[in-house]
Amino acid sequence: MKTQINILHVEDDPDDVLLVQDMIHEGWQGSRPIVLKHVISVSEAIQQSQECDYDLFLLDYSLGGETGLELIRLLREHEITAPIIVMTGIGSEETAVALMKAGANDYLPKRNITPETICRSIRYSLNLYFADKQRQESEKRFRHVVETVPDILYQANFFGYEATYMSPSLFDLLGFTPDEFIKNPHLRFLQIHEDDQLTVMKKLDAAQEDAKDFTMWYRIWKKDRKSFCWVEDRGIIERDSKGKPITIYGSISDITERKRIEQALRDNEVRYRDLFNNMGSGVAVYEARDGGEDFVLNNINRAGENISCIQKKDAMGKSIKKLFPGVVKSGFFAAIKKVWETGESTSFPIFSYEDKRLYQWVENFIYKLPSQEIVAVYDDITERKSAVDALTASESKYRQLFGNSADAIIIFDAETFRIEVANQKAFIFFGFKEESFLSLIILDISVDVELMKKRMARLVVTNKLFIPMCQFRKKDGTVFLGEVNAWSFTQDGQKKLVCSIRDITDRKKSEELIQSSLKEKEVLLREIHHRVKNNMQVISSLLKLQSNQLEKNDASKEMALAAIHESRHRVSAMALVHDKLYRSETLSKINLRDYFNDIAQELAVTYGFENSNYQLKFQVDDDVTLGIDKAVPLGLIANELITNAMKYAFNGEKRGSIDLKCRFCQDSRIEFIVADDGEGFSDSLDWHKSETLGLRLVQTLARQIQAELTIKSDNGAKVSLVFDK
Repeated sequence: MKTQINILHVEDDPDDVLLVQDMIHEGWQGSRPIVLKHVISVSEAIQQSQECDYDLFLLDYSLGGETGLELIRLLREHEITAPIIVMTGIGSEETAVALMKAGANDYLPKRNITPETICRSIRYSLNLYFADKQRQESEKRFRHVVETVPDILYQANFFGYEATYMSPSLFDLLGFTPDEFIKNPHLRFLQIHEDDQLTVMKKLDAAQEDAKDFTMWYRIWKKDRKSFCWVEDRGIIERDSKGKPITIYGSISDITERKRIEQALRDNEVRYRDLFNNMGSGVAVYEARDGGEDFVLNNINRAGENISCIQKKDAMGKSIKKLFPGVVKSGFFAAIKKVWETGESTSFPIFSYEDKRLYQWVENFIYKLPSQEIVAVYDDITERKSAVDALTASESKYRQLFGNSADAIIIFDAETFRIEVANQKAFIFFGFKEESFLSLIILDISVDVELMKKRMARLVVTNKLFIPMCQFRKKDGTVFLGEVNAWSFTQDGQKKLVCSIRDITDRKKSEELIQSSLKEKEVLLREIHHRVKNNMQVISSLLKLQSNQLEKNDASKEMALAAIHESRHRVSAMALVHDKLYRSETLSKINLRDYFNDIAQELAVTYGFENSNYQLKFQVDDDVTLGIDKAVPLGLIANELITNAMKYAFNGEKRGSIDLKCRFCQDSRIEFIVADDGEGFSDSLDWHKSETLGLRLVQTLARQIQAELTIKSDNGAKVSLVFDK
């Protein structure tokens, strides 16, 4: 395992390089340190990827005249599978989709990148990458075991005994390739010796009735039909939810020599001795004691010593129970006792034996000699058992994934394009029955045949191909759009191609409808905002006309005139929200900094503060934005508080300071403050019971946005609100 994580950072902006490095160093908490290598172009990145085995690629989307998309495609064409994370400041959703389809593992907009987000993306991508590598290594080891075990491992349909998988050892034993047995379903049964076919059928029938796994022995002809060999067939039966047998997983061992040895043991004691000591299987001879309540070891061959991890000179004459403390628990003791009592030979199929000294899977054949001795011929099949179990689990897993996939999966020959295997979804997609579909070639269901040929030729070279949109034709002539993931593999020296097809016709139609609807709604919403703004401007203009009319009358109208001016500013503050939304890129949020500044500047002109010595200080965080439902009340509150400060805080003097702050608190709530350094509120003021329109309006609006309102008078007036975004 590597002691560090090597990352290639492709970025042509020196400032972004330093920023990303600082973020990774700040946020990374992995057990292995990250080592960053930096290059600025696609060509340098490709060269580096060939010289060093990088664990991850971190790249900018825009690289001078090139793009990160080009680099991703080049990396994948060079069969570099390490994860790729793309960062961009100008990308869109379409860009993100294109990057992910090209092979990127994650997409990070630069405006949202933090030490936590970039390190989380790196950690997530690496975890998936390393897990996939471990899975591939595990499958490689498993396949090596399956292909090197001398026994024939197989999978077959229970009814018909038709093989769906045979390991390569079949060729060594019988001269057939696995494909010959698989492509001709009846060949396997036909190769069984004619005198043994009925026995095999009865054994399978008994296994179905007894709901048990089986072991059987029979002769099977070699390919040339000039000779046969004896085999021992051990099957594990898989059943459906109703208990019906559906599949056999098993192994076939060549026991021709064992059969010969067994016959020799019965026929000739002398020959037995030679074969006994040199055969590959372990052989142990036991003598009964105490009426079959115990058995002692009389003899054991060299293979038996090795399998049982005992020395013949130390074990002779000792009780089987002392030599093998787990013999009773395993059931083997009961088996040899039964053979001793009945004289009937038996097979004690695969079982696990365990004591403090040994743990192994063993299979035995037990018979009784005329001398009343019991002979056990046995083999350590621990490795073979592990391979069969692994094959069973793996085949079951991939069968379920293949059969239950939501996509159509088709496997076909790379040269002839003949469809060989397809899942149920493929038959449903294209409207064919299984037999009819498997008689087609992949070009029969393609709309653009020449384009499909070119794509398949490219797939043979690249071994992996993604086609975002491709046209296919169903049996009834209907054309639909498909998204295709394709890859290749080699089986028995022949190139096979796999296509996973997803029908995206409805998705494309939905995307087009959504885009059209969004455009219509955007135009409509902008028009509504425009009309609302105009209507409020009309209200403001009417109020101004009213104030002009009042100005022509006597001074007794000053209070009414002031009220109309204040109403104008309130309406103006409301209209300003819609104006900001109308001019902004987003129709749902408003930037509070510009909004408050425009309100204050308009009030400064009204109350003669624009050229005075007063100071209006803004401390509004750039990332504080609000929707219209809270922006309008908050704008009216700001209008009231700034108006109040300009009118009353400085006692007629055009000097002083008004502070307006808006920021996020630690608990993610928003704090809004308007404060001045003027005279402050009167000590006798009970603002909860105030009769002034401004304070009553502030309280009402604060309740509307569910804000906590605080009013203080300390070296001036200070009003603060805290509320949820």
